[in-house]
Amino acid sequence: MPLKAANRVLVTQQPPARYWQEETDGEKKGAEDGGRAAEEEPRTQKPKQEEHQRDGKRFISGKSDPFPGPAPIPEDRLQKFKRKEKTKKHRRQHYKLRDIITRSEEASEMAQKQAARFDILLPEDAGFLEGDEEEDTYTISQEDIADAVDITSGAKYFNLKLSQFGPYRVDYSKTGRCMLQHSPQL
Repeated sequence: MPLKAANRVLVTQQPPARYWQEETDGEKKGAEDGGRAAEEEPRTQKPKQEEHQRDGKRFISGKSDPFPGPAPIPEDRLQKFKRKEKTKKHRRQHYKLRDIITRSEEASEMAQKQAARFDILLPEDAGFLEGDEEEDTYTISQEDIADAVDITSGAKYFNLKLSQFGPYRVDYSKTGRCMLQHSPQL
């Protein structure tokens, strides 16, 4: 459809072409380009490796994975985070509802497995210091405690040597992340 521009030049407007539609002027385009368009081959993407194909392969170092597949989750941990029983699905009617219920159950099952996995990684309950029968707990140094506990708790250990302006008071935030130290004599 010809259009008139402000400077009286006629411009033809072509409908937008879609990539899935074949060009009707393909031979003309090839002739205009000197045959380059006909010579080009369509580029294809390499197919992605599927997980089951990679399981049998070795790494660059030549070693194979000693623990193939996902980590096993103990059944008692899974039962701890179990949400509900699966619902009965209708056969014919409510196909959209059936699809929604199926997706919800799959998401619930995945969340149950993830919660069971992360529960293993959580730190244990807070403990206490228990000495022998005749040993007083105040004689145990913090270095001994830091060496005896797990790595994450041992990394939180710090030592303050405060010989001036004592006595000091210490306040922690609710989360235990921040500490405020103050002295009434300052």
